[in-house]
Amino acid sequence: MTAIAAYQRAPGEQLRHGALELSVMPKTVTVSDSMACALSDSSPALNELAIACFSYENLAVPVIDLARMFERVPGN
Repeated sequence: MTAIAAYQRAPGEQLRHGALELSVMPKTVTVSDSMACALSDSSPALNELAIACFSYENLAVPVIDLARMFERVPGN
């Protein structure tokens, strides 16, 4: 399944679009500040893309910055 995402590199800029291949249906989750947690050290590449992390059902869920992910130059 593929999800189409819209993002901006900076507020007020034109919307850009990207596609994400998903292994499961996305789920809406209500998150509060009390759910914040540290990013795992197990994936340095993922940590470069994440801007935050929260705990949900005993899992650390990274919040990905779409501009970082889609604008990233391969190999960097």
